[in-house]
Amino acid sequence: MISGRVEKVSAAESDAYFHSRPEGSRIGAWASPQSSVIASREVIETNITMIEQQFTGRRNFFTPPHWGGYVVIPEVIEFLAGRPSRLHDRIQYSKMAAGSWKVERLAIIKNVRCTTAQVSGVHHTSNIVHYIMLSF
Repeated sequence: MISGRVEKVSAAESDAYFHSRPEGSRIGAWASPQSSVIASREVIETNITMIEQQFTGRRNFFTPPHWGGYVVIPEVIEFLAGRPSRLHDRIQYSKMAAGSWKVERLAIIKNVRCTTAQVSGVHHTSNIVHYIMLSF
């Protein structure tokens, strides 16, 4: 589990990352309606064909306006390592004010049920932010 602040990365960072990706991934970013419900895979395949025709011969096509990224600035990171008899190891790293990390061993949680929740407090104009595990 990772918890912390979520911040939108700058357009320059998004552009740099977009252009570092393979061409097929960049075409896919244009072709996909990003987390929208679609009728079939054919929707994306048709979009890919149209985008490939549109960008034929253009090596550095621009970043889609709906595409960007977010970064999680971690404040707490927890690792859970399975062991026999459900006596799992739980190690938690907590960011201290001075920037160092406090490391603690936690007792196992009885009857853990992991859930996801939509990131709150983040303004976004499309469905770029998916889901991040916030808590147990």
